[in-house]
Amino acid sequence: MTQSSDSNRLDRIEAIVEDLVESITELRDSQRHSETRTENLSESIAELRDNQRDLQQQQRHSDTRFQNVVESIAQLRDSQLEVQQEHLQVLRIVAQQQNEVVRINNEIAGLRTESLRILEHLFGSQQGG
Repeated sequence: MTQSSDSNRLDRIEAIVEDLVESITELRDSQRHSETRTENLSESIAELRDNQRDLQQQQRHSDTRFQNVVESIAQLRDSQLEVQQEHLQVLRIVAQQQNEVVRINNEIAGLRTESLRILEHLFGSQQGG
């Protein structure tokens, strides 16, 4: 072999080695980039899990508040029904009392009429006699 052919072979080997070194450097850069992306994705996943836990907790609080509102509405409805029943009872009592007042007024009117008749009878008898 000649020196020029050895030199050509060395040049080709150097070019291949440079290409390999460049490829290895690119692969390392790509690996670092992938690791960075993986770390970023892991952080994002952790953040999403935290957000999901927060949302679940908020949902539980909302469910509890909603249940409290539903129970309050039911209690209010029950109270309203009780008040309406009490109001109806009061109206019945008032109606009974009004009927009693009418009955008493009728009795009083009847007694007045009877008193007038008696007075007319008494005084009418005295004037005639």
